[in-house]
Amino acid sequence: SDNIAPSTADEVEDGVSAKPQVNREDVVAMIAAAFPENQGEMLKIGRCESQVSSDRVGDLGIRFEKDGKLYGSSHGIFQIRALPGRTDDPDQFAEDMKNPKKNIEAAKRIFDGQGYKAWYNCAVKEGLM
Repeated sequence: SDNIAPSTADEVEDGVSAKPQVNREDVVAMIAAAFPENQGEMLKIGRCESQVSSDRVGDLGIRFEKDGKLYGSSHGIFQIRALPGRTDDPDQFAEDMKNPKKNIEAAKRIFDGQGYKAWYNCAVKEGLM
């Protein structure tokens, strides 16, 4: 496989992928570890929000500008919204939320404060509220 060129400049660095690929089983395990009491329910939320896709971006139609920065889009597995107070750099936030570990950690903080209502539409659809 040495003769296969990387598709992007940052894909291979010293023979190691610069963006480690996380498979679905790893993501399911991370969700289970973060939500030991609610792992099945939160997996349903992740499926509803993004099909458990770390690259999913949503809520583009409800973005808003504040201090010259564009906020309001939702990112990653749990569709975490880039909001003032949650981040000062919505572009970096969007990149960070593509990382499943960071997205799940953010979802855990949000869940601990708000429960399922933070994902109201999916929670209702999945019978959690």
